[in-house]
Amino acid sequence: MRLVRIRFEKTGRSKYISHLDLTRCMSRALKRAQIPIWYTQGFNPHPYMTFALPLSLGIESLCESMDIKIEGEMQNDQIEESLSKVMPEGISVYSVYDAKMDARKIAFAQYDILLELSSGDVDNFVYSAKALLDCDELIVEKLGKKGRKKVVKQVNLIEHIKSQKITSSEKQVKIMVQLSAGSSANINPNLLVDVLIEKIGVEPESVKIIRKSLYTESGEEFL
Repeated sequence: MRLVRIRFEKTGRSKYISHLDLTRCMSRALKRAQIPIWYTQGFNPHPYMTFALPLSLGIESLCESMDIKIEGEMQNDQIEESLSKVMPEGISVYSVYDAKMDARKIAFAQYDILLELSSGDVDNFVYSAKALLDCDELIVEKLGKKGRKKVVKQVNLIEHIKSQKITSSEKQVKIMVQLSAGSSANINPNLLVDVLIEKIGVEPESVKIIRKSLYTESGEEFL
């Protein structure tokens, strides 16, 4: 038995698939591809599958990661080929290898946030967004837990931004930002989008968020 990491993209309409539905989807795909996955022991055995940093609904990703345990002699390239044939639209496997890093080492996630605006709002949005992100404090309310209870906490987003860059074209603003992610702190990029829209007072025609990469505390890409 060995631990195998499956890397895949989740784009297009598949961004609206919840994490629970994604788990079911991948379980069915593994069965259809006849992957010799290891099942947990006990009263209710189920296939061993774990996901690194499950994605929020409505966000696309180019760097999703799922670990499985397999039995037998099936090679990684065979797993990739077999899975690629049975994946639904919007979910595509691009790499399969023996897991190298513990997912608990993930500390940051890199996002591209694309906002479509009317041409007259672009310059104002860019100027105001840069000013807000250069401040020492940008407070948002984030749902969290205190024991078993759900509570609303105030979070300073600036403390959770490792890097950021803003560019623009005629009708689009692009925010490239690296946010805290992982078990200790996990910042949803929608929090950043919502607070910028609220404070700047400009409503985008559309918003697209793509998770590009995951990184450790030391800046290594998660593999």
